[in-house]
Formats: sequence, C-alpha cells, structure tokens
Amino acid sequence: GQSQVTWFDNDLDSSTANQSLANGRKATGYAVSLETGKQIALGGNWSLTPQAQLSWSSISANSFRDAWNARVAVDDGDSLIGRLGLAAQYATAWKDDQGRFSQASVYGIVNLYQAFLGGTTVNLSGVDFDTDNDRTWGGIGLGGSYAWADNKYALYGEGSVNTGLTHFADSYSLKANAGFKVSW
Repeated sequence: GQSQVTWFDNDLDSSTANQSLANGRKATGYAVSLETGKQIALGGNWSLTPQAQLSWSSISANSFRDAWNARVAVDDGDSLIGRLGLAAQYATAWKDDQGRFSQASVYGIVNLYQAFLGGTTVNLSGVDFDTDNDRTWGGIGLGGSYAWADNKYALYGEGSVNTGLTHFADSYSLKANAGFKVSW
C-alpha cells in the first residue's frame, strides 16, 4: 500500500480577463492505495500476474471569492476507484563477461477500472459544475526494463492508453513514462 498527502498553494489568473482571480488559495490532497497481485510462472521465462487495486483520494479546499466576488467552492472532491488487471511478462537474466548480473523484461497489461463515487463538484455562485467521466474504463499498456552491472543501473519505460467503456474512445487518456535509475 501507499499513502500520500499533497499541499497546494494556488494563484489563479485569467488571460481572457487579463487579471488575477485569486491568490494564495490553499488546498490539501490525500490519497491511499492498496494493491495485491500474484505472479504465476508459466515456464520459458513467461509469467502472468493477476492484480487488484483500490485507490481512494480526496481534496479539501477552502472556499473563496474571486475578483468579481463570486463564491467558488469544491463541494465534493472524493474518489474511490477499483482496478483489476492482468499482466503478461517475459523476463530473462544473465551474467556479463565480468560476472555481473544483468536482466531485461518486457510486459503487456490489460486493466479494468471502476469508479465507485461520483466525480468532483465545484460550486460557482450557487451553480454546481460536475465532472461527468465514464465510471468504467479499460486500458492496455506495454513496458519494459533493462538493468545491468549487478542492477546498479536500470532503464525503464511504460506507455498506456485508457478509454471509457460506456462511450468507447470519446474520452481517453494517454500516458507514458521513462526513467533511468542508479543504485548505490
């Protein structure tokens, strides 16, 4: 499991109105996530990993008045999302000419996400503005890693695409990350 607290200090400006709307608006975000999975060896360097995750997050922000004295408030900033996934991985390891351990892996993953709470609501002068995302999403991803020198150095990367299943491909997200890790 993981948990996180984030503190925000926001200055809101409008390029259309060419002025500041609010300065020093503070908010606090909270998140907790629990995940489990069990790798099942298939032989020949292949494995499958069924996964389950439950993530809760919340944002708490004080209401404020903007430059035109309109009241702005986050009325509902809670989220609870479940995820079921299945990853297929190919991994291999070897020793180089100097006897140092190296390893490489590639994987593909499919995920199903379900939102159990409604979206965020922002109230502007008595009018609610709600997020209206699909509650059920699906996703696919590909990734890999390469580590060498007894795992002292590693390159890794992942890309994924998610889409709402109620209105397939009308709403989607693309995500990619890559990195280099050094251990000592």
